[in-house]
Amino acid sequence: MLEELERYTEPPRDLADVLIYADMTTGPTGETMTVDERIAEILTRYPEGDPVHQAVAAAAPELRAAVARVQERLAGQVHPM
Repeated sequence: MLEELERYTEPPRDLADVLIYADMTTGPTGETMTVDERIAEILTRYPEGDPVHQAVAAAAPELRAAVARVQERLAGQVHPM
């Protein structure tokens, strides 16, 4: 499996942040959630030994940071009336 993943390059950080933001602020049925609610939802849905649970638990600080970076960018934008 690692060999298959190695052929993909890492996306630019801005793009990865936006994708993480979209995933980490939207629940499984499309509802808006905070990143902490979403992480908790995933960790509850998958048992502790599951690779998804382990990956999300390990990545939680970076997931939160990516969401924060996008929120900062959005807060700094001026929207025309």
